[in-house]
Amino acid sequence: MLGKPKDAAAAKAGTKLARGANFRCVMSGTPIAGDYIKAEGKAGRMGARLMAIVAEGERGRVYLSPTPEHEAAAKKAKPDWKPEGAFVEDARAFTPFIYGQGEWQKLFTDRQLVALTTFSDLVAEVRR
Repeated sequence: MLGKPKDAAAAKAGTKLARGANFRCVMSGTPIAGDYIKAEGKAGRMGARLMAIVAEGERGRVYLSPTPEHEAAAKKAKPDWKPEGAFVEDARAFTPFIYGQGEWQKLFTDRQLVALTTFSDLVAEVRR
């Protein structure tokens, strides 16, 4: 699929509904209870999936549906480094632990870590 989202305002607004862990399904728009989302995260059933590829078009950004080959390539990313350590379990300050993500490395996908490491390496190279 090529083009812009059907409802650009809704896409920009994201899936968050109100305060707390209240979201809506990206596909159906159905509200999802915060307790359900937290329980799924703690049970290790949350993950990441490549949903779109953003590319530059003649008149700005275009959004492309990923092919199985794109998804396979994204899954092949293997970082040489991952952040270590746990963070404080204080929901007033930082909430990922309530979703079962109590370590820094769990906040990023392998593909994100490869990208961040690459950008960091390039900044160091530019400085030289």
